Amino acid sequence: MYRFLIVGCINTALGLVLMFFLYNVLNFGYWGSSAPSYVIGSIFSYIVNKRYTFSYKKRDKMSMVRFVVVQVLSYFIAYMIARPLTFTMLSFLHDSLGIELRFIEQIAMLVGMGFFMVFGYMGQRFFVFRSKKDDITDEKDG
Repeated sequence: MYRFLIVGCINTALGLVLMFFLYNVLNFGYWGSSAPSYVIGSIFSYIVNKRYTFSYKKRDKMSMVRFVVVQVLSYFIAYMIARPLTFTMLSFLHDSLGIELRFIEQIAMLVGMGFFMVFGYMGQRFFVFRSKKDDITDEKDG
């Protein structure tokens, strides 16, 4: 898990820079700025997580398919939860303090990033890069 956190931090930093550049400089909006940063970040993530984080040695195309499925589902679930949740919880900032909705939306992107990391790790650990060793460990536990 520590390796995943290190890789996640690097990937997150790169994704944040790209996402906020697209949002604040090019005005791509919530979905338009978060999606491209995740596509680019996911390519980096697949390579590094496969080799470094999970030491997955198999050369199968299905791991890539599973990875894409996990990334897409994690992205949409995380960002569909993050935006309404953040707006619901922080609407008082807009109403009482006059904080711009664009600022709250950027907080929602950060919240979505947190959800995405959790969902992505779980999907990669237990679905994408699952090894036979994991199956044996699970059998002993159960």
